[in-house]
Amino acid sequence: MELNSYFEGVVWGLTFVGILLIPYTIFFAVYLLAKSNMFFTIVQEGTAKAILMNGKFHKMLVSFRGHGFKGKPPGNEIDRWEVVEKDHIDENFFGRIITKITLGLIDGGGLYWVGIYPFAQIHLFKFKWSSLEQKNDGDKPIVTFNTKEEWLQAVLVRSDVYALFLENIEVKGSVPVNMIFATTIKITNPYKALFRIEKWLEATLNQLGSELRRILGSHTYEELVEKTKGSGGFNVENEQAIMDLIKKILDNYGVSVEKIQLLDMSLDTIFVTATTQRYVAEQKALAEIALAGGEEARIRKVYCAINEIPNGLTI
Repeated sequence: MELNSYFEGVVWGLTFVGILLIPYTIFFAVYLLAKSNMFFTIVQEGTAKAILMNGKFHKMLVSFRGHGFKGKPPGNEIDRWEVVEKDHIDENFFGRIITKITLGLIDGGGLYWVGIYPFAQIHLFKFKWSSLEQKNDGDKPIVTFNTKEEWLQAVLVRSDVYALFLENIEVKGSVPVNMIFATTIKITNPYKALFRIEKWLEATLNQLGSELRRILGSHTYEELVEKTKGSGGFNVENEQAIMDLIKKILDNYGVSVEKIQLLDMSLDTIFVTATTQRYVAEQKALAEIALAGGEEARIRKVYCAINEIPNGLTI
């Protein structure tokens, strides 16, 4: 009798644990599917993802606290994916259901329904970018590049800093200069950035670089050095041409260039080497001329001394 009661207690205990584990197992399976972007997906804070339905754009998903999509304006399907600040954000329906069912134990805020797999899939794209690292070489800081290229499934809708390296900018006087800029960029319309242009960051930096070369080429190296000594540095954003280009990039690609900061400027190494070699050669030539002149003066002095000896020099 006691044995039967014991086994009955074990069965009830296992049943109770099973009842608790079944929802967890279901949600854990959903989580694993979301990690694989099958039926569900997880959108990290500050990012957005695009969903394709049979290879065609279907909709965007975003997770960015205090922000949401603008919504569908009359007559313009593209502008509805503009990321704007919102006082009231339409909650993620699927994530809200999970949160309520689990009594708040699982926050489903970033978990979204994608669609029936394999018809609905997350858009993947290759992305290449350069970040900046500053190292100290004695008393002088050195700025270096760290370039990466990866397949991504989400775009940042918060501000981030990307490196722009311009080589051989020919300033006045035909002096080649290398410059490193830090550009602060934010995507305001992920649809435009992903589908209006093949590589939004490369296109943005290339256009900025071309305009910067033109603007900087109108200054001498000495003028650029003086401009960088100010408290705010060389503010290229004051140039009207740059402002016009930034607005064009925003309108066409949904990419907001918030700041362009000059971090480092140096003469091109080939130019420095050639100039140094030319200077050394000139100094060597001057030294040889001076040496030849000195030898000629010595010979003249000796010759004059011999001429002053009465009856000449007797050997």
